[in-house]
Amino acid sequence: MNDPIHAGGGSMFSLTVEAVVDVSAPPAVVFEVLTDRDRWAEWSTMLVSLATGPIVEGGSLALGLRTPQANYDFTARVTRLAPNEVFEWLAKTGVRGVMDGRHRFELSPLTEGRTRLRNVETYSGLLVPLVRRTASMRAAPEGFRAMNAEIAARAEALAG
Repeated sequence: MNDPIHAGGGSMFSLTVEAVVDVSAPPAVVFEVLTDRDRWAEWSTMLVSLATGPIVEGGSLALGLRTPQANYDFTARVTRLAPNEVFEWLAKTGVRGVMDGRHRFELSPLTEGRTRLRNVETYSGLLVPLVRRTASMRAAPEGFRAMNAEIAARAEALAG
């Protein structure tokens, strides 16, 4: 499948970055890879968990993002956790509406035990017009594609 990646948004105060990949592993395995943060260090070069323990809906996540353009740590709240379907969090910069990022992993079952993984983040808030122009944001689509490749490689290895 082609990997549709786009950066865009519905207004000057929103921006969406998305990457989609088909994974040769069932949704349950992909979901396990995404939500077992104690093992992220074994496969992820970009997404870092700064805390341990289970991920629960309504719970807090301490995360780090490591890219060639920037390294930063942030806290997010898990807003949706539906086993084998969705893992979503919301991170805010300062007060809500300044710069919020809603990150969502969506899993859709495909034939032959495969999964379509949609990795999407929608940024919204007053800072979006400025952030849209940064090197980090221009590189984000490629980063999402690379993260998807890491997730797929891990899930496929586990699925054997």
